[in-house]
Parts: sequence; C-alpha cells; structure tokens
Amino acid sequence: MDTNENSVIDDIYYAFLKKRNELNRLVVKNQEEIQETETLLKSLMETDADMKYFSPRNTEDIYKNEILSAKDKINHLTQENEKNASQIEELSKKIDELKAFKDQEAHRNELSSALLDIQEMDRQRIARELHDTTVQNLAHLIHEIELCSLYIDKDPIQAKLELETCSKNLRGIIDEMRMVIFNLRPMSFNDLGFDRCLNDFIQNVKETNPDILFVTDVDEVSTKISEYRLLVLFRMIQEAIQNSIIHSKSDRIELTVKNRDHHLLVTIKDYGIGFEYGNKKENHFGISMMQERAKIIHAVFHIDSVLNKGTEIKIEIAADDKIKEGEFYEHKSNVG
Repeated sequence: MDTNENSVIDDIYYAFLKKRNELNRLVVKNQEEIQETETLLKSLMETDADMKYFSPRNTEDIYKNEILSAKDKINHLTQENEKNASQIEELSKKIDELKAFKDQEAHRNELSSALLDIQEMDRQRIARELHDTTVQNLAHLIHEIELCSLYIDKDPIQAKLELETCSKNLRGIIDEMRMVIFNLRPMSFNDLGFDRCLNDFIQNVKETNPDILFVTDVDEVSTKISEYRLLVLFRMIQEAIQNSIIHSKSDRIELTVKNRDHHLLVTIKDYGIGFEYGNKKENHFGISMMQERAKIIHAVFHIDSVLNKGTEIKIEIAADDKIKEGEFYEHKSNVG
C-alpha cells in the first residue's frame, strides 16, 4: 500500500475517533442533565403532594406543567443517548476494523523490512564466504600454476605432480562453490521437501567435516507447516550448524527435530568454547540472521551459551493454524 492510501486510511481512522469522542462527551452531558432534571422532578412532585395535603379542596395540580415538561425532557435526553450509544457502537466497530487493518499493514511493513535485512545479511555472508575460501584458494591455485610453468622444462615430473595438485585443489573449489549455491537455494527443496533436504545437508556436513561427530535424532515432519516457513527453518538450521562448525571448536554437534503437540521443536547443541552474548568483541552476525528469520516465520528462538561449555539453540515453530500473532523469538545467554 502506498503512502497516499495510508494517509487516507489514517484520516478516516482519526475522523471516526474524533466523532466517537464527541458523542461520548454528549452522552455524559445528557446524563448529567437527566440527573439534574430527575432531581428537579422529584422536588416538584414532593411539593405538589404537600400542596394537595394542606389544601385538599384545590384539586388542580399547581406544578403539573413543570412536571410534564421535566418528564418530557428526561424522555428526550434518554432517547438521544440511546441513539448516541448506537452510533458509538457502530463507530467502535469501524475503528476496531481500521485499527486491525493498520496493525496488519504495520506488521507487513515490519516483515518487509526484516526480509530486506536478511537479504543484506545474506549478501554479506556470501561475500565473506567467497573471500575467505574461494578467492583465497583461487589465488593459491594461480601460484601453483605459475610454479608449474617454471618446472615444466626443468623438471617435467615435478611439474606433473604440481598439476595433479592443482587439479585436486580445483575440484575442491568447485565443491565449495556448489555448497555456496546449495546454501542459497537447495535445488531439490521444492521437489523433495524439508526432510530429504535436511538429510542431504547433514550427510554433506558429515562428509566435509570428518573430525566432528554429528549426532542426529530427526523425526519426519508431520506438523502442518507451509513450505516457505519450512525453508526458512531449514536456513536457520544450516546457519546454526555452520556457526558451530566454524566458531565453536567443538568435536561433537547434536541435532534433534521433534514433533510436539501442533509444534516442531529443533535443537542444535555443541560442546565448544561458547561465547558471551552481548560482548561487542564477539561476532554475532549469524545469530542476528537467525533472529530475523525467526521473526518472519513466528518461531520462538532461544539461545543459551556458556563459556568453555558450549552453546544450545532451540527453535520452536507452531503449525500454520496455531500461530499466535506477535509471537516470534527470544534469546538468552548464560556465562559460566
């Protein structure tokens, strides 16, 4: 929705609020007049009764006109307040509808902003990964090829060995690029789904990190969660495991995925060096990305890290029909 449309909706919303406030003030004013008139009526009727008691021969009601006038006024103000109350009720319904619409638009804008943040974070992550691995490996490969050119005439056998090394390193670079591409978008996700792609990812990290023991206990997802939310969850699991591999220095990483009552509970745990959350010297780039993703899919995000003992991340995601509006993430960090 563009700015002009938002402005029109705001104008209508505040016009309704103004009208309702005016009617509320009028109701209060009328109610005060009703109370004053009822007090006057009571006094007139008591005086009229006293006059009849002391002058029984005079049967004419001396205050008849005043009493009738007071009663008419009370009836008129009561009817007016009933009408005002009806209008206030209608206005309140419209105000609530507009407020819900405005809140929905604000939430949509918030999600759009979060998506832009994630896109920017992804770009930075990709740039960092390419610089730290692929670019440096390519630079090293160029150096090896230059070395081969020196050996090719003087020592053909050594040149051949160097070329074999170059070929092996080039294959490694290709594997790295394939992983970067896979992390951008698992090509099989739409066809194979969350369970198969998660299994493929786990097998890949096991093969590429033989020094780390990966312990997994993964249920096949039975909770009804949309493909998009599962894809974002898959990204969060990737990010958490990659963070553990790169930063934790742990020789054991555990992953559990369990179906609960209308929820899916994911736990990623390592036994590494841990960190102090909030310490400016620490790089929490990956955690920020996971928090943003959790916010988008209404997941509860919890992180608990203890120095020299490890880090545990829990992600709880509700079924699509059990999402609580405004529920998303929290984080916690302990230092031991």
